[in-house]
Amino acid sequence: AGKKGFPHVIYARLWRWPDLHKNELKHISVCQYAFDLKCDLVCVNPYHYERVISPAQIPYPLDISGLTIYQTAPPSRLVKDEFVHDCVQIEGEGVTRVGRSQT
Repeated sequence: AGKKGFPHVIYARLWRWPDLHKNELKHISVCQYAFDLKCDLVCVNPYHYERVISPAQIPYPLDISGLTIYQTAPPSRLVKDEFVHDCVQIEGEGVTRVGRSQT
């Protein structure tokens, strides 16, 4: 028997953060079927969730002496539009892609 887990956490581990814990995810505002919204269907699009790290997980004191700061132009978008708007839902054994979310 394999380990069971929440589908949105499994997909986020697979595609974005392999070391993710289930309590480190927060959905983004455009997601209509996020796990914590308690809908009948759950969006498993890993780009519809952000990783939230508690201050207790940050090593203290934080050593930034080896970092270099460069002046660059800010990115126009951190996540591609193709990932932001489509909710991907799990229902039973199938995966369903639902049209564009309303923003």
